[in-house]
Amino acid sequence: MPTLPSDAGWHPRPVFWSDDLPTAYGRGPAVVLLDRARLPGAEARLVCSDVPALVDAIRRRVVDGGPLLGIAAAYGVALAAARGDDVEAAADALTRADLGQTHATAEPAPAVGARVHAAHDPAPAHHARETWRTSALASGARQAREAWRQSAHDPAAPLAAARALHTAVDRTSFALARHGARLAAEILPERPLRVLTHGHTGALTHGGEGTAFAVARALHRAGRLARLHGDADAALTAYEAERCGLPYTALPDPRTDPDGALESLDAIDLVLVGAHRIAADGAVTNTAGTHALARRAARARPRGIPVLVVAPVAAIDPRTPSEAAIVGGIRDAGEVTEFSGHALATAGDASSDPAFDVTPPALICAIVTETGVLSPVTTIAIARMSAGHDPVMRR
Repeated sequence: MPTLPSDAGWHPRPVFWSDDLPTAYGRGPAVVLLDRARLPGAEARLVCSDVPALVDAIRRRVVDGGPLLGIAAAYGVALAAARGDDVEAAADALTRADLGQTHATAEPAPAVGARVHAAHDPAPAHHARETWRTSALASGARQAREAWRQSAHDPAAPLAAARALHTAVDRTSFALARHGARLAAEILPERPLRVLTHGHTGALTHGGEGTAFAVARALHRAGRLARLHGDADAALTAYEAERCGLPYTALPDPRTDPDGALESLDAIDLVLVGAHRIAADGAVTNTAGTHALARRAARARPRGIPVLVVAPVAAIDPRTPSEAAIVGGIRDAGEVTEFSGHALATAGDASSDPAFDVTPPALICAIVTETGVLSPVTTIAIARMSAGHDPVMRR
């Protein structure tokens, strides 16, 4: 298990490896998942004794979110190797675990180190078939399988690769939190901040402590968070906020109550959002409603409310030149109308909701990555950052 900061406090540990647990085959290795589908009503752990059990859990949305799916798939390959099962077949099964599921296609958070693809990719039919979840699963399974192949089938190699991926995801999250909290405190140094997050950006989706939510946690630890507000996917955000001890208020979901959600900006100092993709010009694809939120934030006061995008460098796609080149996806009705088996809206009202929208760079104050802060958001600055150069911040 990757080491968390000494002051990290509570952590959900949504995916982890155990060398010795009671399993269906006696004591032995297992992949352990926090059952996201049963939250917030119950905190239940699912012990996956073999790859079929893990594949079933992935299909049932026990674990979700690009980075976590990649970690789970990598641990699944390691589990097959530890048990002496067919590693190649296990990697294939994990890669295909989400095929046939009816959820949004397109571009959410890539696994660490993975690059997302532009709308002008030479294989558009492939993207139409492949969900973002499948992309994440394939990335994690591939890394563990390659380690197994290159080690002449040493069963310890895929586990080492899975743990390295897990550690990389955690370190990215903690770096995002550090840079984001520092910038947020500079924006309003005189008092604690009232922060709004949009969509679920916590550990249960992104690993570590999350992306934008990780910044809120860092502000809270530093005594700089007055209150966290959440709108879209607020049930998971509320759960993590409560367990972390953050003062929290749920706001109307802009996908089902846009007027009520946007009116709530009067009590906000700072907006923190994640990013599924960042185009070469700085346009940001994120959970539907982000664009409207950023537009309203820009008009909220004489100088507007700053909107910070918090995302790993891997979310930057230099092959997508601008907003016009980004292809969105359609959200499955159940993702909007229900959570943990409880109805939140009428299914017919949300069945055609877009999964994502695109926010132009003019509405973004800064992009926070694990390597630093980029502001202002320009094509040249994005190109330098995506090429591995130090980010430039001018405020």
